Formats: sequence, C-alpha cells, structure tokens
Amino acid sequence: MDENKQPGINFNNIIILKEVTFKRAPKIVEKPELGINFNVIPSISEDKMSLTLVIITTLTEKKELFSLNFSLIGNFSVIGNSEDMSLDEFAKANAPELMIPYVRETISNITLRMV
Repeated sequence: MDENKQPGINFNNIIILKEVTFKRAPKIVEKPELGINFNVIPSISEDKMSLTLVIITTLTEKKELFSLNFSLIGNFSVIGNSEDMSLDEFAKANAPELMIPYVRETISNITLRMV
C-alpha cells in the first residue's frame, strides 16, 4: 500500500437505519457512567462493501438509566482501478470513521425528542 495515495474507495451512501431501541429512566442523576461500544460488521463482494455499524450507548449509576442502541448500513465501492487498500482493511480502519457524522446525527435526533 502506498501511504501517499488515497485508498481508492468511495463512500456511496448510508442506505438504512436498520434498527433502533431506546429506553430512558424518568430521572437521570447528575454524574452517571457513560458507555459507548461500536461493532463493525462488513459484507464484502468483489468491488463493493456494505458495512453495518452497531452502536450501543448506556448511562448507568447502579442500574441502567438510559440506553440507545442502533445500527446503520453504509455502502462503499472501489473507484475504477485506483484501489490502494483492500475493502477488508478499509472496513477496519476508515469506513466506520466516515459513518460517525451519521451516528452523531442519529443520536442527536433521537435524544432531542426524549425531553
């Protein structure tokens, strides 16, 4: 892989917000413990990849006060013959990072309505 060259992979779109579960306690204490976990599940075929990004978010203080779990699917493809990184490598390193703005937007939209 040439470190000075772009990966040669295109982020096509977020295809779907696949699943959402949300729970909130009536009262949330001032300093709960925040937990965020990401799970990356790539599905690769020749020059295309669908990446499922599963996000699990919790606030706890002795018991769970809040949880927001959801999954997004993003589509990626190789740009012509310019591939400098395999889709598998890209799925581990770069693809989740490109989906973070959509994660942030989803969290913001759902939690805005909880008040």
